[in-house]
Amino acid sequence: MEEVLRDLDAATKPRVVALNKVDLLGPAARRRAVGAISARYPGAVAISALSRSGFPTLLEAIDAASRGEVVTVEILVPYGQEGVLAELRRIGGVDRTEYVEGGTRAWGWVPRHAARRFESYAEVSERV
Repeated sequence: MEEVLRDLDAATKPRVVALNKVDLLGPAARRRAVGAISARYPGAVAISALSRSGFPTLLEAIDAASRGEVVTVEILVPYGQEGVLAELRRIGGVDRTEYVEGGTRAWGWVPRHAARRFESYAEVSERV
């Protein structure tokens, strides 16, 4: 697998390892298998496609990996500068907006390297 990822120039990309068919193992065997694989692939997620167990954890892991290292932002964008909101949506995401006097307040997230673009509109804080 590692060789294929290198060939695809994807070896350094974020990844999520899903361990399927864990429903076929007994509790003790499942703990041993997950422990052994997690030693090599920290954060591996045990799932069962048949019973759908582990899917909420898998979705959280995919979300975290796809966002990478991000920070949350709460910004107030003056009316007439909607391009700032469009940029936030393009490079990150908007979780919520509210129209207030003086502009649009938005709560969202951006990759850490892009957070400076929004400093003049608000404070930037680490995503928990």
